[in-house]
Amino acid sequence: MTQNKISNPVPVPAAATGARAIIAGYATEANGHFAALAADQTALQAGGDAVSSATRVLSEKQEALTKLEAGAEDIDIRAQQTSVDAAQAAANAARNEVAKMSLLAPFDGTISRVNISVGEMAAPAAPAVSMVSNSNYEIDAFGFRGRHRQSCGR
Repeated sequence: MTQNKISNPVPVPAAATGARAIIAGYATEANGHFAALAADQTALQAGGDAVSSATRVLSEKQEALTKLEAGAEDIDIRAQQTSVDAAQAAANAARNEVAKMSLLAPFDGTISRVNISVGEMAAPAAPAVSMVSNSNYEIDAFGFRGRHRQSCGR
């Protein structure tokens, strides 16, 4: 088979060249519209997924509300009781910590001397404070001439 070569190509009119440019512009514009359509379809699908998810959550919440309106189930009561018990244990632990940090005297009195500073750890068997009783007390004294007892009041 032989090929025919065109030695003198036919000149393309200027109008055809302009038409090609216009068609290329339309093609570019159409491609932009197709891309926008694809993006809109993706957004529509995502919106549909969000509606499905919201509908599912709504159904779950309505079911939970119906159960609540019907009355609490035993497992919910036990869960709440466990929560209350944990809070009670935490309160008791806090009270115990406060008790460890407190000094209680076996009698009513007035503190006469403080032997410890704020934040300092108390040493075992070392007096942290000295107190004077607010109640009447007796002093027994043994002297050379016998025993003397005197009652002192406030």
